[in-house]
Amino acid sequence: MTARSHFVKKARRDYSEAGIKRGESYYWWKFNFSRMIYRSKTAPKRSQLIQSPFLSQMADIADRIEKISYDDWESERDDIVSELESLRDECQEKFDNIPEQLQEANAGSLLSERVENLDGMIDELGAIDIEEVEEDSIREEVESEFKKSEEETEVEFQERIKVEVDDRMEAKKEEVLDELHQISYQGG
Repeated sequence: MTARSHFVKKARRDYSEAGIKRGESYYWWKFNFSRMIYRSKTAPKRSQLIQSPFLSQMADIADRIEKISYDDWESERDDIVSELESLRDECQEKFDNIPEQLQEANAGSLLSERVENLDGMIDELGAIDIEEVEEDSIREEVESEFKKSEEETEVEFQERIKVEVDDRMEAKKEEVLDELHQISYQGG
């Protein structure tokens, strides 16, 4: 179950539990069938709007994947894969602890589906091959394609090559990150 957040421009009173003073702006949200109202000075993260602990963790992981930079990819990937493996093992353990006759029921099939989907995400993350973008090889490629014009000075020519090399390096990095950002959890 998810909640929707609401923005209030000016608090009519203090909400000391959230550190909100009268006149300050804040966000609030509430889950259906619950009396508890949550408040925060900052917009809630996606995971805070989800009641399911599992789906909340998956939302946190999805947010981390979306924010990964090219340079931090390898260390972040290992951490994320470790978290996914831990979640998968937790779901598998819960499934294994369900009596056999109930494993085909809703709860059992949900856990089984989660294990399968987490395995898929782990495989997808492992399959993304991030090669170090080699500036030298891209430079050689660009230099073989570009020719210095007669009106151009050597400095201008080298600047044009540098700009093209930088553009191609960024394009390669973006291509890898696009592939990474498309990975998501498909399930309940």
